[in-house]
Amino acid sequence: MVKKTTKALSAMFVALSAALLLTMSMSVVYATASIPVNGTWYTTIPGSAITEQAGKSDNYIVTISDYTQAWTGDISGTASYDGRWITHVGNPTWVNSRGHYTIEATVFGKSGTLYIEGVTNSGNPQPSTWRIVGGTDELANLHGEGTFVGPVAGVYTYTGQVHFDP
Repeated sequence: MVKKTTKALSAMFVALSAALLLTMSMSVVYATASIPVNGTWYTTIPGSAITEQAGKSDNYIVTISDYTQAWTGDISGTASYDGRWITHVGNPTWVNSRGHYTIEATVFGKSGTLYIEGVTNSGNPQPSTWRIVGGTDELANLHGEGTFVGPVAGVYTYTGQVHFDP
């Protein structure tokens, strides 16, 4: 009797599960193919940079705000940069930084505001990185990441991959 009841309950559970799955709306989630991007950026109008020594160490904290930049290439437009740098001036000298770029941008003919985060760790042999953390208007569904190097003569060079989600 117990075996028949268990089998009946199992069969009923399977049938209810199948019915539930059939009534759920199915959605397809996919991303478009990645597109390579590259270009440059440079500061056109310096904002403010406040430097403070971190205690009695060889480390300095630099708070950067309101730097205006020109971005060229596949991501083009005018950006505002705000960031925080930790600089070690001993031997060896290195910089760790995290900054945020707000760019009134055009990317492959689509326009909007892009929000990009950049991270630098010059004490590490890895390149500096950037990633898109948000966007508006036609760039609301743009995602991507990559690397950057510089500055060389005041110019940073970026490369990476982006894609538009549907």
